[in-house]
Amino acid sequence: MSLRARLTLVAVFVITTVALAISYFALLSAERAEVSRIDAVLNGIYSSVATAADPVSVAMQMAEDSDIGVTVAFVNYASDVTEVIESRINFKPAPSAELLSEALDYPVSVNAAERYRMRTFMLSPDEYLAFASSLKAIDENRADNIQTFTLVVVFGISFGVLLVLVLTRRDIRVITSLIKAADDISQGDTSVAIPKTKGNAEVDQLAAALGRMVQSLQRVVEVEQETQVRMQQFMGDASHELRTPLTVIKGYVSLLNNPAFTEAQRARAFERLEGEINRMEFLIKDLLLLAELGQTREDHETVVNFSGLVHESVDDLRVLGSERVVTSSVVDGAMVVGTEHLLQQLLANIAGNIDRHTPPDAPVFVELVLEGTLVHLVVEDGGPGLSAEMLERGVQAFERFDKSRARESGGSGLGVSIMAAIVARHGGSIELSRGARWGGLRIDVLLPLSFPPAVH
Repeated sequence: MSLRARLTLVAVFVITTVALAISYFALLSAERAEVSRIDAVLNGIYSSVATAADPVSVAMQMAEDSDIGVTVAFVNYASDVTEVIESRINFKPAPSAELLSEALDYPVSVNAAERYRMRTFMLSPDEYLAFASSLKAIDENRADNIQTFTLVVVFGISFGVLLVLVLTRRDIRVITSLIKAADDISQGDTSVAIPKTKGNAEVDQLAAALGRMVQSLQRVVEVEQETQVRMQQFMGDASHELRTPLTVIKGYVSLLNNPAFTEAQRARAFERLEGEINRMEFLIKDLLLLAELGQTREDHETVVNFSGLVHESVDDLRVLGSERVVTSSVVDGAMVVGTEHLLQQLLANIAGNIDRHTPPDAPVFVELVLEGTLVHLVVEDGGPGLSAEMLERGVQAFERFDKSRARESGGSGLGVSIMAAIVARHGGSIELSRGARWGGLRIDVLLPLSFPPAVH
């Protein structure tokens, strides 16, 4: 069933229910008002008769003066009725003894050939003076009112249905267009335009939410496309870097078969072969590590003492460069949830970059502090740093950060990308900038702090 049909049925149900309730209470109130008016006249006659010396004459006089048509009659237990003042009331069958007795206290309704309202006054133990007024007009008015209210209900339902159709026409049209847009999005078309809405708050919210979803999907698609481009470029670079040492190795292997080669030339050839093999080993190892970091996180993570790992890394820097001045300020007890060997690899890459790309006597500053719910690692060196263009570009996944430095140092050029992948794997962030101390490279790493459970 369509939304419009459901709304129409709801409108019909609500209008019918409300109209019937109003009609019922209106009819009931009108009848009660008329009956109360009759009761007031009958009670007035009773009050006058009860204190009169000649109750029959008083009753007859007041009945003639009333404007509701009161009949006065003598009634006894034998169900004999003698009308004193004629009216259109048909007393057959005559009221029972119980009704005659009950009407002594208050007016009662009698269901005879036609309904009437009656009040009685006891003349003797077996005879009553009854004064009554017909309810025929009220019954006839009820039938007329029911017919009138039926017409009103029918008109109200028709008007309500028309109003629902008019009010929902625009919203239904907008919802239909939103459904089409959502269907187009499900088919992969993220360029679909979300129709603008103005009016119904719920429809506007739906359109706004769908628009936000489309924008998010567009951003995801753009990021995915950029990642694919970088991946293709990265794979091309990796293929080239693997092909280059293979070509060199192949060439030197062919030359080694030359009997004219001297021992010095052979030693040089073996040295070059070893260097190219080491380059391939570095590159393959880093490629495998990047592939591992790109996989889904597993549930073998533990709480790692990051402060202890940083202390070990500072010691490594001092051992690697005896001429280097390493200053450190490391807070104790900084715990993070993660994979210990990956965090060790992160710090090893930072130390390795400093060792390969800075002078032996370049100073290094290492700081580890707690900032709210984060662990903040700062590593700053006194080396040449990076160009403004490279710092502005930042760290990109699947990208060799500096190919020239990689060839000069014998590395794969993937160290910074690996660091970024490790940090992202642990829910953190990494930023490269120019250091304020010596103008070299500054690395800022932020990782979520793991608070140990409270001891009770």
